[in-house]
Amino acid sequence: MFRSLPLGAKLGIGFGVVLALMLGAVGVAFVGLDGAGRQAARLAHDDLMLLNHANVMQAAQLRQAVAIRDVVSQEELKAQQQALDALAKSEKAYAEAAAVLERHAAAAGFGEVREIAEKLKQAQKPVSEKIRRTYQLVDNAEYEEAKKLVYKELRPLQAAIGVQLGALVARTGELAQEQAQSAQASVRSAKLLLGVMFVV
Repeated sequence: MFRSLPLGAKLGIGFGVVLALMLGAVGVAFVGLDGAGRQAARLAHDDLMLLNHANVMQAAQLRQAVAIRDVVSQEELKAQQQALDALAKSEKAYAEAAAVLERHAAAAGFGEVREIAEKLKQAQKPVSEKIRRTYQLVDNAEYEEAKKLVYKELRPLQAAIGVQLGALVARTGELAQEQAQSAQASVRSAKLLLGVMFVV
């Protein structure tokens, strides 16, 4: 049947087949590039959320360390109250950021980050207990005992949390790099499809 067609019809059919193949390749490449773009945007959002909450935890922990130092070093009631207020706010900010970080890490499938966030939440519990004990000592005007508690017991715990927070920030940065490489691989794949289309 194809042999009986006139030359113009054969050329038209051949051109139509080539055009259909090109349109199919362009469609596949477009879908690939669109998917890579969406994946990159999602990954960037996830990474920014993780980094943001890790940084909030780090900042809250540092504010907490300064506030507890101020609580035990200030004997003036007003200054103590300001330090106690700052301490309460930083504890709350730390706990909230840890909970959000853990949820986002679990939702994004970052089990390792979620585990680190859980460890950091657990590490904060003895710190909170020592802070409450410090409150009691300060309320009873036992400033020397409060200072000993802060500098010999509480500060080392806070330093350990600082190290873990540094590891968390580093790991979220590594995940961001890994995901950026994954997005680049998707883009390369889509470009390859476009290249194949132009060769055909």
